[in-house]
Amino acid sequence: MKRIKKNINKILVATDFSKSSQFAILRAAEIAKKNKATLTILHITKSGFLEKIIPIVGKILVTPEEYAASLLKEQIRRLYKYKIKIAYLVESGDHPGPKILKHAKDNKIDLLVMGAHGKYSIHDWFVGTTAEYIARKTSCPVLIIKKYYHKPYKKILFPIDFSKASKDTLQFSRTLFPKNHFHILHVGDHEYENFIERKDSFPKNKIKTLRNAVTFLLYDKVKKFIKNCGGRSRSFSYDIKLGYPSVVILEEAKKLNQDLIIMGTAGHSRRHYLFIGRTASRVLIEVDRDILLVPPREK
Repeated sequence: MKRIKKNINKILVATDFSKSSQFAILRAAEIAKKNKATLTILHITKSGFLEKIIPIVGKILVTPEEYAASLLKEQIRRLYKYKIKIAYLVESGDHPGPKILKHAKDNKIDLLVMGAHGKYSIHDWFVGTTAEYIARKTSCPVLIIKKYYHKPYKKILFPIDFSKASKDTLQFSRTLFPKNHFHILHVGDHEYENFIERKDSFPKNKIKTLRNAVTFLLYDKVKKFIKNCGGRSRSFSYDIKLGYPSVVILEEAKKLNQDLIIMGTAGHSRRHYLFIGRTASRVLIEVDRDILLVPPREK
């Protein structure tokens, strides 16, 4: 089986200097240290944006780019304890999303990290609409930081759909977090939909039996999936739920107190790709913890 790129060599973190972005930088630095990767901190200035924050900027003859660079240099000094190679970059533009994606693609970035505001992140100029835009358009994995950084990840929730994209995503995730515990979750959406469409034709005493049979078959598929990915039982736990994916994923993440959710953004068909995309988008907006979205590999 072909594996995706093993080494995480280049990490890019995009910042707008918000508190959320500061925690994204700390998380990116932690991951860079563990993977011996280089870290680049990128800020996109918007015309007139910093002048509103600093009314005297014109009087002291400091451009937004120069002021942003001074802030980035100060942040890099605070990251000295991580002992990693760090660079910074300031660019200008009215739409940060395309700028960030272009930099990631041109520089062959392995992981993009950025912060999000509050429970519903899709609302502001930089992190809000930009986070959703990047989640949909990115060609490299993107980690969206929802919770304030205070410790390394321990528990990871990993929803699967048995597709090759899921396998690739799991292999990438194990490279990024080799010592973490993964809780594999499959939501039997298609099976559940077919079941509820037919359930009126079955006696009530048969419904539980049928539900158990569907669940048993799915458990077997999950075990085979983990085995085919080269997984060891001590690194994984797994569960099956019948329901609607985005709802169940959000419920399980909260109930199990998972630190991170990892989701692929493509499934086993074009139709399912659109379905998975909507699921990931809803989880991104509503989840109250960090989420890593992994797109399919470019051919």
